[in-house]
Amino acid sequence: MKNKTITIVGLGMLGASIAEGLKNAQFCDTIQALVRRQESADKALKLKIVDAAGTDNSALLAKSDLTILCTPIPVTEKFLAENINYFKESSIITDIASTKSRLVTNCLKALKSRSDLRFIGGHPMAGSEKSGMDFRKADMYKNANVFLTPEEGDCEDAINKVSEMWNALGAKVTLVDKDKHDEVVAYASQALHVVASGAARAVLDNEDARLCAVASAGGFRDLTRIASSNPTMWREILENNPQGNILALTQIIAELELALDLMKRNDWDGVEEFFAHGKELKDEYLKKKELSKL
Repeated sequence: MKNKTITIVGLGMLGASIAEGLKNAQFCDTIQALVRRQESADKALKLKIVDAAGTDNSALLAKSDLTILCTPIPVTEKFLAENINYFKESSIITDIASTKSRLVTNCLKALKSRSDLRFIGGHPMAGSEKSGMDFRKADMYKNANVFLTPEEGDCEDAINKVSEMWNALGAKVTLVDKDKHDEVVAYASQALHVVASGAARAVLDNEDARLCAVASAGGFRDLTRIASSNPTMWREILENNPQGNILALTQIIAELELALDLMKRNDWDGVEEFFAHGKELKDEYLKKKELSKL
């Protein structure tokens, strides 16, 4: 996007990583950051992860050819609705929110008064349980999968430009229907945060919690790492994709109940088969993932 300006709205870990990654890739002429507090703007400029930064929505959006909304789901919808008249004519808008169906629908409603604008929903499958600009990584999106959820009839040029931006960060783009996205991501990511929190609660909130903490090692650490994520953010994610997560958790519970039933019946061959099938599936997944990097 030579001779173009990209604006990152929100400089948390994910937004700051996009900014620094694009700057290092020299993807566009100017990278701007639009933030709530001047201190955040000053910090970003000091770190040299953006070319310009500030809190003036109208001034920065008026210059932006591509705007990336890197804010929590409710903030994303509210920001777009309240600032719709400030966006540069015929510019492109995308986001990084973890749910897409409700958000894309609401964002497209906000765009009805601006038929010149293009919104392409996006979701990078990357990040960590940490938050904030200090935890940014310029290579966070290298080899990451990114979902884009264009609607039927969306401008091909807008889809291509958003795809090119993610490709510049080393990510691999997949186009998917917004409803299917929410269903799949519930299984592969969101419901697993509920499992991690449930495991942390079960191990560390019982009458033998002190001894359980002493016994906790690699398995507990690996399974519950994401239980340290922001509770408000995860409430918002589940609230915006309840059906997908109910379906995913129902299947996960069914698998756990299967294992429990096998143990109750002393069916240890069945228990071994339970683990063997899980290992087979995971090993095949890792093999395919490794091959995809070649």
